[in-house]
Amino acid sequence: DHPVRQRQLRRRQAGHERFAETVEEARRIPIAQVAERLGLGAPTRRGKSVLVCCPFHDDHRPSMSIDAAKGVWYCFVCGLGGDGIELPMKARRIEFAEAVRELAS
Repeated sequence: DHPVRQRQLRRRQAGHERFAETVEEARRIPIAQVAERLGLGAPTRRGKSVLVCCPFHDDHRPSMSIDAAKGVWYCFVCGLGGDGIELPMKARRIEFAEAVRELAS
């Protein structure tokens, strides 16, 4: 292969590896902390889960359950759910890469 092409491929691979590390860093952030960053209100403890206000509808009483042990969230009213990266993606209507960078910063 041509030396310039090899350098480009190595650079691209290094960029992918750095992004993969950033994704892992973002996934390690506790989901309750993600909800707090999004301003979803003071959490109310209910068993193993905590409840916060859902950003997807007018929520007078907290209806979004956050399971810290599993790192997931679910809104009983909307039926939406996901992990700690999907929460800012959906709440702020941003792409995966942007949510990852935002969480990891």
